[in-house]
Amino acid sequence: MKKISTLLMTMFALSTINFAQNGRYDVWLEQNDCDCCNEQIIADIHIRASSPDSTFRIGDQSYLFSFNPDVIDSVRIVDEGEISGFLVPGNGNLGFSLYAGHTLTVSSNEITYNVDFQGGDGLLIETQWVQVGTIAFNITDFNAPLGVNWLMQSDASPTIINGVTDNGAVVVSEGMYINDVPNTFGDCACFLGYGAVYLSNQSEVNNFATDYPGPSAVNLIIDGASIVDLTPLSVIDYHVNRLTISNSNVLNSLAGLENIPSIGCRLVITDNPQLSICNIPAVCSYLENGGEATISNNAGGCNNETEAIQDCFLPVEMSTPLQARLQNQTAILTWRTETETNNTGFEIQKSRDGIQWERIGWQAGQGSTYTPHAYTYIDENPFSNTSYYRLKQVDFDGNSAYSNIATLEYNRPTVNIFPNPVKDKLYINTDEQTIDNVLIFDTMGRQINAQLTGNIIDVSSLAEGLYTIKVIINDEYFYEKIVVE
Repeated sequence: MKKISTLLMTMFALSTINFAQNGRYDVWLEQNDCDCCNEQIIADIHIRASSPDSTFRIGDQSYLFSFNPDVIDSVRIVDEGEISGFLVPGNGNLGFSLYAGHTLTVSSNEITYNVDFQGGDGLLIETQWVQVGTIAFNITDFNAPLGVNWLMQSDASPTIINGVTDNGAVVVSEGMYINDVPNTFGDCACFLGYGAVYLSNQSEVNNFATDYPGPSAVNLIIDGASIVDLTPLSVIDYHVNRLTISNSNVLNSLAGLENIPSIGCRLVITDNPQLSICNIPAVCSYLENGGEATISNNAGGCNNETEAIQDCFLPVEMSTPLQARLQNQTAILTWRTETETNNTGFEIQKSRDGIQWERIGWQAGQGSTYTPHAYTYIDENPFSNTSYYRLKQVDFDGNSAYSNIATLEYNRPTVNIFPNPVKDKLYINTDEQTIDNVLIFDTMGRQINAQLTGNIIDVSSLAEGLYTIKVIINDEYFYEKIVVE
């Protein structure tokens, strides 16, 4: 709809009937609601007789309102109010016949609110308020004044109600104007404000807590090809009205957004080819309650709304998500289930970058149980710098689903073992001066004798195959798989 420049006009037409000769009327513009999701202010238009001796029956009506065109860019009819065919108590036929409904007509500088009555008698206007109709103002500026004012005869062309008598039309004069519409959209009792937070790269995600302290991301837009980790957003523990996650080439989970308690009215998850896990509580609750969502072009598990809802009903209900902590140079992984249904168990997976994953262990599940159960897994060889962990939960029927991603930061000595594959000599480089010990194990877990000379191991006597090297430095363990040719 084109931007409205100056006036809002409402018009009603009725047939001839007697009314008071000194009719006078009041207008009340009342706030009905603030539509926080669609950024609209809903207002009811009421009229009444100003006093008992000025009651009248309505005829032709025009209500003119000025407003700020830089704030309101369109108006629509929400409800037709009480003047839409109901019967008014009193003598005779006071209802309407052949009612044709309300319409809006748009011109270059005004909107005309039309009600077409094609027969019947008029509506008696007394000192009680009568709702003419309900309209919605679409808002484009949340902080500027709406400037909605009733234009009376002294302000512009006459704002009139034409009452009718047996002898013809008589103008009913204006009385009092009551304006209960908010001065600005920011005055509405909506969640937290309306400024959108736009995160376009990983650095902006990492700096979120510093850049946006306190409840500020009511409209959160995450849109950037390089965004891989949302865990810095775990500080968002307040309602988000709109949530958009789009166009990341490497993001595979919404881990980090699990503390958002609810989503208000809009959810968009699109064009994230690696994103397979989007079953955070706020998303699940929003979809289960029928919220409007656009979910497409993501990885399996989050490729459409149906897949996302299915992942929200996993056979394992987690009471505590996967967590990782460092203890004596090892990673301690913990999680806790509230209930389990046909749960074979959990495959523990680890990654250096959150994209490529490897299996490092397995924890058997409890089958079907309604008893909470705590799990612990120890990874003796966390990566230097950042390690990513997740669980692959497997059902009896082979179906699987992934948990949240837990991260662990660990600055450990650097150990490089090369070449790999190797034929005779294996070299170990480290930023530490002393290697305490080196152990070699075959695929059966048996220890193989190895001679360490300086930082060199002679493996020429080993049979061809796969081996695990364990390097011990200052009570820290480093593991590497090698292939002997």
